[in-house]
Amino acid sequence: MKEPNNSFLEALYHLAYRLVKSPEAADDLVHDTFCLAVFHQAKLRQHPNPEGWLVLVLKNLASNEIRRAENRLTVPLQEALSSAAAAQHT
Repeated sequence: MKEPNNSFLEALYHLAYRLVKSPEAADDLVHDTFCLAVFHQAKLRQHPNPEGWLVLVLKNLASNEIRRAENRLTVPLQEALSSAAAAQHT
């Protein structure tokens, strides 16, 4: 596999950002995608379309992240602080 150029990296980042709508999560997804590419580099060198493989991996990782985010419990900070303060006084 040849080294990806900056325009491809930017395209991956923009795709990740469109999928997760968070700059930090998009950065993480691109990073995780390339970590998997390094881990599977022997297979990836033989792949007929390595850029397509990277895009597919990124989309799968984004889907996993979106699914996790939907199932993640979020509590507003003020509510959490109020609950913690009430628990200390009992």
